Amino acid sequence: MSRASSFVPKNIPVPVLGWFGGYYDLKRYRNCDYFGGVTKDIVRHIIERSSKPHRAYLLHTFGTLEDNPPVDRRTLSTPEQAPVALLLSRMHKKKGVDTLLHAASRLKDVYFWLAGDGPEIEKYKDLARRLNLGDRVRFLGWRTDRAALLKAADICVLPSRYEPFGTVIAEAWASGVPLVATRAAGARQYVTHEHDGLLCDIDDVDGLTRQIGIAATDDGVRRKLMENGRNTYRAFFSREKVVDAFIETYERIMEVGKGVETSVNVAEIDDDTDVKRRVDNASRSCFGGLPDVAVDKSCLAGLAQLKGPDPAGMDACVDAAFLQASGLHDFIRSKSRVEVWRRPELDTAIRNACDSLQHDEAYRNFVSAYSEASRQ
Repeated sequence: MSRASSFVPKNIPVPVLGWFGGYYDLKRYRNCDYFGGVTKDIVRHIIERSSKPHRAYLLHTFGTLEDNPPVDRRTLSTPEQAPVALLLSRMHKKKGVDTLLHAASRLKDVYFWLAGDGPEIEKYKDLARRLNLGDRVRFLGWRTDRAALLKAADICVLPSRYEPFGTVIAEAWASGVPLVATRAAGARQYVTHEHDGLLCDIDDVDGLTRQIGIAATDDGVRRKLMENGRNTYRAFFSREKVVDAFIETYERIMEVGKGVETSVNVAEIDDDTDVKRRVDNASRSCFGGLPDVAVDKSCLAGLAQLKGPDPAGMDACVDAAFLQASGLHDFIRSKSRVEVWRRPELDTAIRNACDSLQHDEAYRNFVSAYSEASRQ
């Protein structure tokens, strides 16, 4: 993704959206006007390095599973009643396949299907031989029937050392298969331990063994993980949810267009001005009920009435106060100039600020108060 973005030419007349599936270097995205990240933490990474919270969007992915019947276990030399743990992964050091094999050596009644190819596959086959796992571990190679494998498996395992997200998480939830994962970045953000998945630390063979054992044998836990996993999938990762979010993002980008950055001069405001009164009233109404947001009164006091040509109107001062109070310190670059954003950009920045607090109720309250203040 970053390599593709690095080839985008300058001065394309339409907006360019750069896609982030991981924590990529922004220098490859220098000709992109907007950025989309597949997780909240990747969006945080983008904002920290670009200083553009108004141009960064959260764009989840969804699995593209084929509608195939379950694979016949007999074709994979697996007993019909044996618990099966499925790995869908590249055979790469980042994926923690060796950790899974060491856990497999301790789970004598569980079979393991390892679907995928990669540079380390021969190394892992050799490790499986040395651990005497030949009778219970199946290296399936590259597969195009993930849905069929998931439907036939009892557990989906993601033992990664590094995983910005891992679409297999959403695919396991969609398929109703209990998920066991390490606390890599993606799972740590979206999987709630003992609710819609079971988590263990990275490289923790004991922990991984324990969680797979629970998922394989505890019917009550399995039912809970399957039900809650489907609910999490429907809430965040279903095709409908994701497509709606993409369309909303594209519409906002189309409304702003290339969105040339602009800023205007400001002057010190007197305590008695109407602007100061509006700023104080708006900040109290928006932030008074939000314990996780600290209002920086010194920043509010530093805001000023626009002078000279007034392209944005007096509302620019109020808008600046909102964003400064919410902690987006790059919004006001100095005491003498204020950056002006369009409404879709402002809404995006507010959403990102509240997402960083993981406080959805705060976002809803803020937007409601902001809209009311704007009308006034």
